[in-house]
Amino acid sequence: MPVANALVRKPSPCFRRALSGHPDKLTIDNDLACKQHLAYVRALEELDVAVEYLPPLEHCPDGPFVEDTVLVFDDLAVVCPMREISRRDETLSVLERISQSHSLIHLPEGCEMDGGDVLRVGKQIFVGLSRRTNRQAVSALRERIPYPVHAVPVKKGLHLKSAVSCLSEDVLLFDRRCVDATSFPGFRLLEVAPEEGYSANVLGVGDVLILPVGYPKVKAAIEKENLFSKIIELDMSEFEKADGGLTCLSIFIQPAGRRGQ
Repeated sequence: MPVANALVRKPSPCFRRALSGHPDKLTIDNDLACKQHLAYVRALEELDVAVEYLPPLEHCPDGPFVEDTVLVFDDLAVVCPMREISRRDETLSVLERISQSHSLIHLPEGCEMDGGDVLRVGKQIFVGLSRRTNRQAVSALRERIPYPVHAVPVKKGLHLKSAVSCLSEDVLLFDRRCVDATSFPGFRLLEVAPEEGYSANVLGVGDVLILPVGYPKVKAAIEKENLFSKIIELDMSEFEKADGGLTCLSIFIQPAGRRGQ
């Protein structure tokens, strides 16, 4: 049995038109993005993750950022009502796949939420209040899932997970410029240097951590913690230009026998 299943979607030819506030967004190289995406998939497969490709969406520039479309909690899947109208078609093909194995939960009208704003740490859920996620969505999610849900104001950046990642059940990687430390009582916060802010978004798979390449300070700090047996560095340059990170590119689903663990 694989350690997890992951849903991904290849960048389309229109990827360079992805919604982004990055100053270099007009220099996105589609061919390089596809090569970086393939390297990401191969890294997951080497870690015994079963990767499944979602159908390509030629008209959706943000299509590779599948994380934003749905939240998976054991046997439940919460459909994210994305604020950006141009992104809503991305959800349909994800739901066709997720509905085969999970019960779908829809949030009421007025809610806005991207999956990139939702961070799970053990049995606790942190939801960023950002340009893409509102308080109505936080309240609705709190009523519909069996976990504590905490709202976290995002001061800077696109999503909560652009600024905070889970390294263990009591250690978080954290960018102080984007969120307040007081939002995470009881956790030890490993702070990224201001010039390495992009490295706050990392992806843990078992005892291996995937980190964007080119951030030596945060890599050294994480290695000191001795939480992972290995750190894999991947070039994410084209996805960074599109305001995307490592976690944005996949939806992880635990195999049925491991759900709830």
